[in-house]
Amino acid sequence: MSTRRKQNLKAHMKRKKKRRLQRRIIVSVSGVLLFLLISFLYLNYNKPELIVIRPRNVEINQGEALPKLSANITYAGKRKKRALGENGYTLSSLLSDLKKGKHYELVFEGDTNVDNKYPIHVKFTEDFKNLLKNQYQGKIELKTEKGHVTVLNSRGKWQSDDKGKRFLLEDGTYLANQYLNSQGQLYYFDSNGYMVTGDVPIGRNMMHFNKKGAFEKRGELLPLDPARPMIALTFDDGPGSETAGILDTLEKYNAHATFFMLGTQIPNHPDIPGRMLEIGCELGNHSYGHPNLTKESPESIRTQFNQTNQLLTDVAGSPATVARVPYGAINGKVSANMTLPAIFWTIDTRDWETKNKDANVAATLQGAGDGHIILLHDIHKSTAESVEPIILGLYAQGYQLVTINEMAKAKNITLEPGKSYHIIQ
Repeated sequence: MSTRRKQNLKAHMKRKKKRRLQRRIIVSVSGVLLFLLISFLYLNYNKPELIVIRPRNVEINQGEALPKLSANITYAGKRKKRALGENGYTLSSLLSDLKKGKHYELVFEGDTNVDNKYPIHVKFTEDFKNLLKNQYQGKIELKTEKGHVTVLNSRGKWQSDDKGKRFLLEDGTYLANQYLNSQGQLYYFDSNGYMVTGDVPIGRNMMHFNKKGAFEKRGELLPLDPARPMIALTFDDGPGSETAGILDTLEKYNAHATFFMLGTQIPNHPDIPGRMLEIGCELGNHSYGHPNLTKESPESIRTQFNQTNQLLTDVAGSPATVARVPYGAINGKVSANMTLPAIFWTIDTRDWETKNKDANVAATLQGAGDGHIILLHDIHKSTAESVEPIILGLYAQGYQLVTINEMAKAKNITLEPGKSYHIIQ
């Protein structure tokens, strides 16, 4: 064989070998690609179908009833006919049930009486949790998101400028010299309508507000200023089940009040009179059994007051320093047999009749004046609920909240036994 022929044969064998190698590579790559394609299709076909449940956001005013909550159900896939269970139950069936609110509830975590932004959570039923864990596992994936309920302040809205924060009321004016309950915190605005921070004298208190303006604590009790107006809150017919809560509120704001107590009530709440004294309140005597004293004998009148004073001395270590006759019924006979000043009232809130928080607040704030005595009853829940807004409203009007004797002393008035006082000026 010639040299040339040998060279041609060698080149031919080389090309043939190369083509075989190329075919092997193509077959191998094709196999890998086919495997990947099959795997992709398999995994894609069998992957869980993603469903998203997101509660719809709600916006209401303070105090409004919460409307029925609902949710958006989102599915972006294309396999609604995918079987999930027996009897032809498909993904489409499940989506329909979810849109109807089945298999879950929407849980609101908040207070519609307090302005703030509160979350709404999705909570599945126990039966549905079991289905997700067993029958639907690997077929569907449920993702839940949070919705929100925004409770708007019924009085207005917050605003800010380069001087600080203000609160715009519904009538277009700014809150000034007043407290504001907002987002579960208590704020105060100065005479220019700006939120205060730090230590600020309000009423008889040095009040401390943090850097964000929220009230944190009472500071020192400021001495009475005779040049500033003062007013006396008085409570009759207790102590009762609401009295302790009223004392909590008075203590919170360092406000003093006078309690005219019935002897029949004192054994039921023996710790209350002592606490009254501890927080600066005054003990008053409202007789033992609340009779019309004008129809009683002189001896009975004295007994009614003496029995109550003895009970107060037994439980609190001190008798009453002022008295109030039941029903406001007094005559010469009653006056002559009283050893304490007879305290009446300037404003009768009629809380015993209306049993309405807002009515109590309006009656007090609209009629308030220097030296006035306010009549309330600490045995009614509605009265207890009105004490805080009454205190804050009176502070906003510049009043010092004092006991009967504190007010008399500040005004250089000597209270006389048996003498009637409807106002102290």
